[in-house]
Amino acid sequence: MKSEGVAAWRCPQYRGNKDERHPQPPQNDYVTFETANVDASAFQPPYVKQERSNESQRVSLGHEQPPYVKQEPGNESQRVGLGHEQPPYVKQEPGNESQRVGLGHEQPPGHQPSNVVRPSLWLSEGLSVEDPKMFLQPGTRPISQEQLVNEVKGIYAGLVMVEKKCVEICQQQSQTTTKLSNEQWQALIALHRTLLHAHHDFFLACQHPTASPALRSLLTKYTMPARLWRHGIHSFLELLRHRLPHSHEHILSFVYLAYQIIGLLMESVPTFHETWIECLGDLARYRMAIEEADIRDRENWSNVARMWYNRAADRSPTTGRIQHHLAVLARPNIVRQLFYYTKALISGVPFVNARDSIMLLFTPFLKKFEVTSQKYPKMETSLVTAAGLLFTRGSIHDYCGHITHFVSELDGTINRTGSNFKVQGAEVASSLIAMVLDFGCEENFLWKALCASSERMKQRPTEGQPDLPTDTPEVEDPMVKVRIQQKFWEDNGPTNPQDFTQAAPPTGDRLG
Repeated sequence: MKSEGVAAWRCPQYRGNKDERHPQPPQNDYVTFETANVDASAFQPPYVKQERSNESQRVSLGHEQPPYVKQEPGNESQRVGLGHEQPPYVKQEPGNESQRVGLGHEQPPGHQPSNVVRPSLWLSEGLSVEDPKMFLQPGTRPISQEQLVNEVKGIYAGLVMVEKKCVEICQQQSQTTTKLSNEQWQALIALHRTLLHAHHDFFLACQHPTASPALRSLLTKYTMPARLWRHGIHSFLELLRHRLPHSHEHILSFVYLAYQIIGLLMESVPTFHETWIECLGDLARYRMAIEEADIRDRENWSNVARMWYNRAADRSPTTGRIQHHLAVLARPNIVRQLFYYTKALISGVPFVNARDSIMLLFTPFLKKFEVTSQKYPKMETSLVTAAGLLFTRGSIHDYCGHITHFVSELDGTINRTGSNFKVQGAEVASSLIAMVLDFGCEENFLWKALCASSERMKQRPTEGQPDLPTDTPEVEDPMVKVRIQQKFWEDNGPTNPQDFTQAAPPTGDRLG
């Protein structure tokens, strides 16, 4: 598989502590609800007139048959309309007291009219069986806290049992290369489907409107979202991926199944909305990576994954892992890849694994610059190559040559691109800032100073600080602007100059 394909599979393997222990509470019976058997004949709709003595059936709303309908004695067939005989497709048997509805078709043996309700519901609403009054809502049986706890325990006990089986099978199959049959794959999919449904039931039970705070906290206490992704989806997807192309149909089926379950959880359990969004993005990226025949379908799923990751980035802008996912999807745009990879490294929560992934971008430019540079504009190749030399501690002489070439090509690129450069310009600026910070290297004194300032800002109390006005008039005096800016940084934690002096640059020069 090509390097792009390999990188496309890089999903976060775990979203929790993989050494956690799962307590197994005793199994309890599920809560059962009583159902009443109702005789449908007891609730015959009042507007249908049924006469046992008359063998002919009246279909009108309780009225006698009109005089213009000819009725001959001894003829058991019914006339409909202006004296015409009943059509041949209407079956009418003498002596059958069941009512014919519609085009004369008989009711099925166990048919129960839609307006039939249980007598217990009528009595709970203060209505009699003969009273056709409509009640506002169906009756419900409230569940006690003890019943809900027993229900949660029973669901969790079954979940742990199925989860243990899934873990054992995935570990066993990952250590062998034996080819599985279609029936075996379908059995494994059914097993993981059971686990996903058990997770769904457990989430809904813990989020019940009458659930106590202790019951709701079980989802976080037992790290259920992480276990759902790790044991219920990711491990099995990796097993299927390593068995491609023989498992192609099965991995498609399971991706769609997992996508549907996570979509339901995002609607029904919004507490972990950010987690579900990232899971949907990962599933869409899997779907994109396994699509090799239809390029349009692959691009569609790439856009779907990008959409979910952008939503996750909007909700968690300081998480570098999300930026790394977007960098993988940015191919073949090299400037956009550089933009997202560098953001992943200098975010508030840096994603360290991006240091390995970014080399997939730099290696072709550092080893085969003459060949690779022919595929992209000169400005882009110069910027990416200079960033690669800075990241790998390459020759400073080569770095200066590429960065000088980048600056000389920048004006011409802006003139040719016009207003479309607004997007790429922001990506270039962010990448240059990351290069100044040495891609978040701990030895960079600017990065150390910014990290120290950020930690000091987190420790400062936020209570009592006035909100900045949003409707202040524009200030034209430049001296007043300077004083306002100085006042702002004094009140909102300026960068301490001592942070820069304490973080001296490393000694030694790079090779020229």
